[in-house]
Amino acid sequence: MKRRWVERAAGGALLLAWTAFSWAGLKTDAHDALLPQGLAALAVAVAAGVLIPRAGEMFRRAVLALPAWVFVAVAAVVSGAVTAWLWRGVMHGQVISGDACIYILQGRALGHLDLAIPVSAPRLASSVKFLVEGRDGRFHSVFVPGYPLFLAPFVRLGVPWLSGMVVGAALAVAQYLLARAVTREEFTARLSLLLVMPTFARAVETSDLLSHAFVGTLSAFAVALALGLRAAPHWRRAALLGVCVGWVFSARMLDGFVLAAVVTAALGGAVVARRFPWKLIGVGVLAGLPFIVMVGVQQHGATGDFRKAAVLEYANRSDHPRGCLRLGFGREIGCSLEHPGERRSFGPDGYTPDDAFRIVSERTGLFGQENFFGAWIAVLAFLGVVVFPSTEALVAALYAVGLTTAYGLFYYGNGIVHGARHVFPAMPFVAALLARALGEAGAAAARRRWSREQCQGALALGYFALGAVFVPGMWREGRRKVKRVADPRIAIRPLMAREHITRGIVLIPDVHSYLEALDPWTDGRERVLVYSDNAGEADLRRHHPELRVFMVIDERTVLRVGSSAPGPGLRLEMELAWPSLQRPIGLSAGIIHTLECCLIPTSGQRALRVFAVEPGGRLGVPFDLAYPGRYRFRMNGVVGVDQGRFQLSVDGHGLTVWEGYAPRPAPAQGEWSAPYELTAGRHWLVARALRRDPASRGDDAMFDVFEGELVTGE
Repeated sequence: MKRRWVERAAGGALLLAWTAFSWAGLKTDAHDALLPQGLAALAVAVAAGVLIPRAGEMFRRAVLALPAWVFVAVAAVVSGAVTAWLWRGVMHGQVISGDACIYILQGRALGHLDLAIPVSAPRLASSVKFLVEGRDGRFHSVFVPGYPLFLAPFVRLGVPWLSGMVVGAALAVAQYLLARAVTREEFTARLSLLLVMPTFARAVETSDLLSHAFVGTLSAFAVALALGLRAAPHWRRAALLGVCVGWVFSARMLDGFVLAAVVTAALGGAVVARRFPWKLIGVGVLAGLPFIVMVGVQQHGATGDFRKAAVLEYANRSDHPRGCLRLGFGREIGCSLEHPGERRSFGPDGYTPDDAFRIVSERTGLFGQENFFGAWIAVLAFLGVVVFPSTEALVAALYAVGLTTAYGLFYYGNGIVHGARHVFPAMPFVAALLARALGEAGAAAARRRWSREQCQGALALGYFALGAVFVPGMWREGRRKVKRVADPRIAIRPLMAREHITRGIVLIPDVHSYLEALDPWTDGRERVLVYSDNAGEADLRRHHPELRVFMVIDERTVLRVGSSAPGPGLRLEMELAWPSLQRPIGLSAGIIHTLECCLIPTSGQRALRVFAVEPGGRLGVPFDLAYPGRYRFRMNGVVGVDQGRFQLSVDGHGLTVWEGYAPRPAPAQGEWSAPYELTAGRHWLVARALRRDPASRGDDAMFDVFEGELVTGE
């Protein structure tokens, strides 16, 4: 009896936490125009299930009609089919998010037994978002390689969409096993699948090849295994558990820490009571170790340190302030270039616990609305943990609350299409708790007049009636958002096959289409794909003078460039160094659209803005020369009243001084330097801040193009 009250108290704490987190969503629910219709439909369906003779019982019996393995197999097939339908339909057979494009690129690398992406000269032509040049001279993704490891065989075989179907199907199986372990009742285990099968969130998370659904699947498997190990310790289960935890860590490290903590809590009592052999813990650790080693190897290649994440190195180079992407609180948290809205919302005190609570509240409320038609329904799932306590239910609730709380340390909020994607892995856990609450409530509501089975069936009917009100609008809105993002995308590799482009330079206007199509392992030097802003292709052609140039305009239009390649020289579009290649020290730098911001024309209408300059701050940019010789150099950029002065050098050899100050903003050309002998290959340009002109109001700079001209004769 005492243990039951301890469980009830722990459940109450988790309920209070989830309710507090969901408060913003609960207030939104109260003003939802569909809520009165939904509640009316729920009430009518429950009443019909109870009052119409045997209606609820017949529904329950229908759910249990098939053998368990057949039911789960059918659910898995349906789940995978919905994923494929969304992919082949409104997504046009392509992923829609930038993250998914990078995952596919990583999967392609691992399919070629590589953790990084080869970079061909000139490297600045390949500098794009979410890639960072590593210490090994190759590009590394900002994401850890666990999920791409799963994608690798599908991408290598040319069927990436099949990986989404597999995750959708596996998620159904994992959710059933988790619910079976938590509820110990077949009807509620099956019901947990039916509750969330129609939601758009489940479909888009598996279709867009993001890591969240994959992590949710492995986490559900892991907790089901941990709960099973409590009753029946076995080395195979321990090994599978270790694989799941290790793979989750290698796919999303924060999720991995949360899962490890929950698994430890689930097994801790059995270990202390010596009902769980210590050697099985060793089996689990050894099974998960290869995934952790893989993360360390990737991070070492990217940053030179086994313990430093590539994403932190990327943010330190590409954004402001330094350290803006790390977890935790402080004035430095929040990246001002990639996430300016979030950064501004924190106010002058920076990211503090009150901001974290707001972010968590937004995530949790939207999570309930996306997956259960309302934040209030998810709260009912946790209420069931208090009213009908059990250790298994507490473990499931602990994972959901723990994951949500942990992501309070990450300041970035919900997405346009994917919503509360960061906490999507909690979906199978909350679904299991909700099905359990409905089942237990039905059993408790049964009286002499109505059977337990009829009450359970009636409550389930009520939920589906509620869903019938919300699901159509959910899908309409979701498809509209996906269509808006997916329609501009270009299927590059099918387009090249259709146009018979087997050799050449292919300029692509959409960065996501470029990243999804990039395959330097297969294309080699014969076919070079580049994300293009219609500027900066001169050096690319100098390095590949034998290749024709194709400009992709849209899904149907490809233009062929007939002009010959330029001769020896250098035309370095400075903004291309952001974000992958630049090395800022004591300053920050990022792209600025000069025509939009300042009505100043520049090459490609973009420049590299240097700001937050400290005394002696410097910016390093690597570049490649196609031909050796004696070169003179100059910098072109934008001058103005708040611009500073910078010493330019190549490979440590001083060139000229860039004078950024001018009484009024305008494009400007710097002076040519004295000639300097350089070999072909990689070199370093460094701009070091000097004391500014006394009339200037700042130390910023706008670098547009760094030019090199081959000098012949004396």
